[in-house]
Amino acid sequence: MSPRSTPRRSRLRGFLRYRAGPALVAMLAGLAVILLEFLDPLALDALRAGAFAGFDAFAARSGDWPDPANLPVRPGWGKVFELSLSLVAATGLAIAMPYMGAAAISVVGPAMIAGYVAASAYVYMNIGLQIDPAMPAASLLATYLVGLIALLWIVPDRSRAAMRNYMDPRVAEELATNAGNPTLVGETRDLTAMFCDLRGFTGLSEKRDPAELVRLMSEIFDPLAKIIQDHGGTVDKFLGDGLMAFWGAPRHQPDHADLACGAALAIRKWLKRETQERQEAGDWPDVRIGIAVNSGQAYVGSIGGPARRHYTVLGDDINVASRIQEHCRMLSADILIGARTRELIGARYAALWVGDYDLRGRRQQISLYTLAGRHADAFNTLLEAHATLMQALQSSRMEVARAFAAQTRLLAPAVLHPLYAALLEQRGEEPPARPIAWRVRDAIASIEAGHGQDAA
Repeated sequence: MSPRSTPRRSRLRGFLRYRAGPALVAMLAGLAVILLEFLDPLALDALRAGAFAGFDAFAARSGDWPDPANLPVRPGWGKVFELSLSLVAATGLAIAMPYMGAAAISVVGPAMIAGYVAASAYVYMNIGLQIDPAMPAASLLATYLVGLIALLWIVPDRSRAAMRNYMDPRVAEELATNAGNPTLVGETRDLTAMFCDLRGFTGLSEKRDPAELVRLMSEIFDPLAKIIQDHGGTVDKFLGDGLMAFWGAPRHQPDHADLACGAALAIRKWLKRETQERQEAGDWPDVRIGIAVNSGQAYVGSIGGPARRHYTVLGDDINVASRIQEHCRMLSADILIGARTRELIGARYAALWVGDYDLRGRRQQISLYTLAGRHADAFNTLLEAHATLMQALQSSRMEVARAFAAQTRLLAPAVLHPLYAALLEQRGEEPPARPIAWRVRDAIASIEAGHGQDAA
């Protein structure tokens, strides 16, 4: 299916579900009453007799009713008129109801029924014609009631569908069904956060007009969001050329770190397959993605004011995930995870230590790992070669490091090859040099802290 056809199909499904569906059901209810009248002409006789008796009683109050010389008569065209009116009125009401607001629905349906009965009474008492008040009124009533039930039935689902366009489906479902959940109010939880960034976005945007750029971003991030949701994650927000997601809320997920790492590997696999297929067709740029995953405690809940609120996560470990993502570019790594995530996943994933690094805004170094794949047992040889490579880099034994780097390239997935090249470029420096802007900032902060202590 072409990505461009997806919005059209989605709109078509919405029309069939929320417009045409209720209208068709309501229309069939009205037609069922008309069909009943033809199959059994006596089915509505009691209702019809009661209506005419009511007209007689109301008219008798004038004192000259009934007039034997002017008794109401049944016109020959009456049946055709009643059938045509029933069909048009019931069909019109059924089609109009899905487009009406609640106030209009509560007024229009009863008004049409009462209006027809009143017109029938007027013609009966003043013109002397018997126009059946039963069948058209019953048809309108059936149309109205069934249409109303159908609309009330789909309102919650329609609200969820609307919310899913602006928030993660899991959050939308939780808001619709369990607004009192403590997580929606706010609490601290253990969870895992992911930041995913599209590299080279500036170059992509320079070569494309805005409409084409938006289409490309949708073709990239729509599948990524689906992968995250398929792995139990909640997409928090889109960040222009990236996205943020988390696991562990709004519902508890004890295996949140495993789910997040599984999603990261699935994104890697999807990007590799999509790049191969689309570049052969010539309509896909050189897309690279950096993914950072980190686990820890965070505040999760609905944050904001009366005008607008947003369900999100906040905390130091979330900030660490964002900072780790910045190192994906520096290390040419597509996936990096933090130490706590590494601890939680255990041997269920093959995690390779790539060093301890300074993160922007933090004074303590953080151990970073990349993912080779699932099940560490399947990567034992790679894990051993990688460990020897890292030891050689730490001790500046570059000849040994280059030899084991060549071995790891043979054992590791191709997507990790740029990482090994980046590690060799550092020439075994431990820790790697920090960007000059970070060092200047930290120096200024130290000076300001010293002045503050002197003043105290």
